[in-house]
Amino acid sequence: MEDKLHYLLNNFRAMYKVLENDWERSAQNMGITKAEQHLLWIVYSEKEVTVSRLSDLCLLKVSTVMQVLKRMEEKGLISQIKRQEDRRVTYVSMTTLGYETIKTSTTFEYQFLEYFHEMDESKRNQMLDCVQDLNRHFYGDAFVQWVEKNDPKTSPLSK
Repeated sequence: MEDKLHYLLNNFRAMYKVLENDWERSAQNMGITKAEQHLLWIVYSEKEVTVSRLSDLCLLKVSTVMQVLKRMEEKGLISQIKRQEDRRVTYVSMTTLGYETIKTSTTFEYQFLEYFHEMDESKRNQMLDCVQDLNRHFYGDAFVQWVEKNDPKTSPLSK
């Protein structure tokens, strides 16, 4: 198994670096960070979301999410509100500028996505099944179902 560890770690890291570099360039192109872009996409898909749910979905600690949200609110990308019925809960929603930023991010060319579309369909499906199984194992059915619910093919931005 030790020989497989080196193989797996290096291959997954190399694959992730392509994704990370694409993500970084896309975010920088819009004047935001990768974390801000990630949270923005989640807020977009949820319409309105609590900070704790946002933390669960983006796989970051609540304190980290709150720091990023503060910067996003200062940039005018999101708004945060507390409702009268429970002032302990903060709700996050997207502003018009946030929506425009999301639309802009869909125009960026992602190397990983280009390759993904070029892949043999059976390989692509096997890879997606494997990723889904990994996510189910580490993050549970609820996370996998949320990802499935937010399939980009059903997004109004893809039309």
